[in-house]
Amino acid sequence: MEKLPDTRAGNHVAGQLLRSGTSALPNHAEAQGAESRKDFVHKLKICHKELRE
Repeated sequence: MEKLPDTRAGNHVAGQLLRSGTSALPNHAEAQGAESRKDFVHKLKICHKELRE
């Protein structure tokens, strides 16, 4: 298994990977609490966008 380098750039990339990998679940939970169908669809689109990144 390869590792990211222990540099400022490597740490930045590692942080981005962590954030992008964990952002979909809170966005999905937010969609579950939508106030309307339109709001639900909008929040799911944000969730889908995060998953594509």
